[in-house]
Amino acid sequence: FENNLADAWRKFDFSKTIWLEDESRQLGRCALPDPLFFQLREAPLIKIIIPIPEREKRLVKEYGGFKKEELKEQLLKIRGRLGGQYLKEALKALENGDMKTVAGLTLRYYDKAYTHGASQRPQENIFELELEKDEPEENVQIILEFVKEKI
Repeated sequence: FENNLADAWRKFDFSKTIWLEDESRQLGRCALPDPLFFQLREAPLIKIIIPIPEREKRLVKEYGGFKKEELKEQLLKIRGRLGGQYLKEALKALENGDMKTVAGLTLRYYDKAYTHGASQRPQENIFELELEKDEPEENVQIILEFVKEKI
């Protein structure tokens, strides 16, 4: 993992801004190298807030084509943080093909995890930006303008 990461990192043009998604130290079974992780923790963070219905639609679009059994396995992996009742609801919704409900319930887990991660950062480095919809091509312009003004 670290070799692949280093190889990708070498290809960046460091005269330009490097944009990375905020992540915890662990990415599944792999861990970010300490120097990169600590640098990410000190870098400015733009917390992009998109309405939950828009985020649910995105998750359904991205994960709705996966087999139910694969999704069930992933839900079971986060059972401890999702909580017994939410897990039960998510599994029932999955069985019924109600992917919107599954998405909404898993967002609770991920939002909690992202909030915890953000709490470990210097708060003066966190900038919130509310967007109305999940439209990447439109949002990128809004984000770039936001960065010019705030960071």
